[in-house]
Amino acid sequence: LHERNGVEVVTGCPVARLDLRGDGVTAEAADGRRFAADHVLVGIGILPETALAEAAGLAVDNGIVVDAAGRTSDPAIFAAGDATRHPSGFAGGMLRLESWANAQNQAIVAAKAALGQPAAYDETPWFWSDQYDVNLQILGLPDLGVRAVRRGTPEAGSGAWLVLRQDGRAAGVIAVNAPRDLRAVRKMIGEGRTPDLAAWADTALPANRITAA
Repeated sequence: LHERNGVEVVTGCPVARLDLRGDGVTAEAADGRRFAADHVLVGIGILPETALAEAAGLAVDNGIVVDAAGRTSDPAIFAAGDATRHPSGFAGGMLRLESWANAQNQAIVAAKAALGQPAAYDETPWFWSDQYDVNLQILGLPDLGVRAVRRGTPEAGSGAWLVLRQDGRAAGVIAVNAPRDLRAVRKMIGEGRTPDLAAWADTALPANRITAA
């Protein structure tokens, strides 16, 4: 997709050094090649910011540990968002999730709980991105899957993959310009049900006619 839009993608090419110029940056690769750029983004992963929580004596384990209500190990302190690790029924354990939807919806639950209202957060993970003319949406945790069943032609820009776990349950959906396909199965996947595979693969069948297996 990026290459079709004029972006050169270079892999297997370690960067040896970055030199600041007056009007930008030059990256020198280990093989001697040099790339001039206005800006350089270095992606090295994400670490949760837990210093304040640690200073307060809260439980921390790859994030601030919270329960389904966003309550930390101190019942008077709540936390939500990318830096927290919360129980996820979908993941089958504790999960730290870097997603605006997670941060927003988990924060709503934590605020209600802090006000004394009954609330619990256990939503199916969801991510999306618009790149060029492509809307990409990911529901669930496809990396838990071992097999993908195609609907339409997502690799050509219109369709989706239903990703299945080893036991046949749905691990997630990756939809490319196919929001209806994702919406059609969102509830059943959130409830632990798997779409009927024949119906899912049959593009002659409207997305809203897909049923659970």
